[in-house]
Amino acid sequence: GWLSVPAGRGEEARLRLLAGPKAVSNTKLMARLNVLKTVIAYSDEFRAIGRLPPDPILRAFVLAKKPIDLKQSWRLSNEQAKRIEDLLAMSSPSRKLRENEQRRILYGIGGQAWRDSVHVAWAKSSEPLTDRVWKRMLALPKRWPVPLFPVSGRDLIELGYTPGPAMGTDLKQLEERWVASDFKPSKQDLLESLKGN
Repeated sequence: GWLSVPAGRGEEARLRLLAGPKAVSNTKLMARLNVLKTVIAYSDEFRAIGRLPPDPILRAFVLAKKPIDLKQSWRLSNEQAKRIEDLLAMSSPSRKLRENEQRRILYGIGGQAWRDSVHVAWAKSSEPLTDRVWKRMLALPKRWPVPLFPVSGRDLIELGYTPGPAMGTDLKQLEERWVASDFKPSKQDLLESLKGN
């Protein structure tokens, strides 16, 4: 079991257990035997764990009462810890979000964080795992590759801007307008909008 795993390998054993097909039944059994609490301060989200894909990080996030503690107590890798931190940092997505709203969120957080947050929200919802709306949300990064903001600081310098905080602020505001316009304005459109300023 987890408690007899040699030092340094306990984290691997925990993650393997959560990725396994019997993750829900095993964790429930460990809870009944008062063993699970020695490994993790856990929630009662067993239903949601069973609805998640066999991803140990997602399942650990849902199982833990305080997911932020997993980074140190489970010695997660930097990549694994970042997934936990990203999930904690954002609001749970709703299936009522319009697609342009979904794109804005995806642009801001990236594909991995988007998929993780949708998986967790869907698992905790009352909708079935065949729900078309959630499936479409999950697939958003595949059908909409996140675009790169087409304007750089160099472009602004060529327009006569002086490098510094003010230029950085204008560049950030320009990006925000581009995002609010659903990423449609071209580089030329964006630069033209600055020429009158």
